[in-house]
Amino acid sequence: MKRHRVGTGIFLGILCLALFLGKVAFNSYEEYRQGEEAVRQGDFKKAILHYDRSIHWYTPWSSSVKDSILRLWEVGTKLEEKGEKDAALEAYWALRSSLYGVRSFYTPHAEWIEKANDRIAGIWTEREAHSADEKGMTLTERKGRYLKSLQKDWAPKVNWAAAILFYLLFIVGLLVFVIKPALAGGKPIQALFLGALLGLISYATYDLSNLATLKDWPIVVTVVDLVWGSVLGGSVSLIAALIGRRFLKL
Repeated sequence: MKRHRVGTGIFLGILCLALFLGKVAFNSYEEYRQGEEAVRQGDFKKAILHYDRSIHWYTPWSSSVKDSILRLWEVGTKLEEKGEKDAALEAYWALRSSLYGVRSFYTPHAEWIEKANDRIAGIWTEREAHSADEKGMTLTERKGRYLKSLQKDWAPKVNWAAAILFYLLFIVGLLVFVIKPALAGGKPIQALFLGALLGLISYATYDLSNLATLKDWPIVVTVVDLVWGSVLGGSVSLIAALIGRRFLKL
């Protein structure tokens, strides 16, 4: 009976994760599809909006995200060719900001950000210089200055010492508040649910604070992190409890 409950808990956890990832992938595809429809109607502003949203439903394996990145670039270049520079800037900015918006410890498709930065700087350079400082520069110098300014908004470097410290504290929390009580009570399945709860709370402390205080913090990142924290805490706790009971006779 206990093994049945453990198996059921694991199955439900995997099922919930699979359903969530499926929802993210579907939403990304649906936004991409709406972007394609807007392009067919000649509504590039609407297309940019939907491609931007598609990228924000980011998963590493999503073809819709990759297609949306490419389409934003194509829309931008097409608008440039038509002489609609301001509209082209919207496309390049959407490409750039959407990828920055889904970064975590790494920036996905960073090469596209560099390409967008180059075109943004190029369009700015084509405009009339306003400040006396810029008027004294060559076009190459002006573009270099704009690029330097754009590249300052690069993904932050990971402080691995802080990251390792967090996970060490997280493990200690699981051992003290989850695994030990579950073993003492002879209920390994309890570790699954309490571990998931502790993981949820731990990740919620960071993500919900960011959602409350940082402008444009993507909701999808918060949701993914909360699911990840729950799955991580629950699965690690359950495995540790089962190992401790079966092999260490705790």
